[in-house]
Amino acid sequence: NHIFLNVVVLGLIVFLREDVPVERQRLLQAARGLVIIVCCWAGLQKMLHGYYFRGTFFAYAMLHSRRFGSFFSMVAPADEWARLTSLDPTALGSGPWVFESPSMLLLCNGVVFAEILIPLGLLHHRTRRPSVAALIAMLVCIELAAHEFVFGMMYAYLAVLFLSAPAARRAFFFGATLFGVLLIVGLAYPQWWFN
Repeated sequence: NHIFLNVVVLGLIVFLREDVPVERQRLLQAARGLVIIVCCWAGLQKMLHGYYFRGTFFAYAMLHSRRFGSFFSMVAPADEWARLTSLDPTALGSGPWVFESPSMLLLCNGVVFAEILIPLGLLHHRTRRPSVAALIAMLVCIELAAHEFVFGMMYAYLAVLFLSAPAARRAFFFGATLFGVLLIVGLAYPQWWFN
């Protein structure tokens, strides 16, 4: 899905001419529309599949992915972490692969509802600025666990297109600086960052 979004954005940039005002406006509208559609659809997909309500996806992913595991080892309660890491994913009947603590259930369900509700705030001009800030904060939190930085940075840049031009420029400069710092950290600690 992330590569598909990159291809669509590149296609918009290639096929719509920025020097023609009408096409520049279409490019802006299409990019803004993608932000809302992609985020809402991600939340709806998670809701429809049901793997987030009891934390099934995260409970399973933390044991099969070092990047998720390192994140959840810091945020999951110690007893829950011990219970889940004692399960044998290859044993028949092993489980249940769910979180039981209220804090982890809140985190898992918060992802679903944030992905649906935050982009809806982008639709109204009065709630746009706080919604952009909330969307970027949500992306930062997701990237702490997922480490999908190319997607995260591109999506954050698309989100700032909802701001005024001067604010978007400042956000772009801040994002480029942050991306540079993350890249240096990633190169210094590749075993943790890119696994």
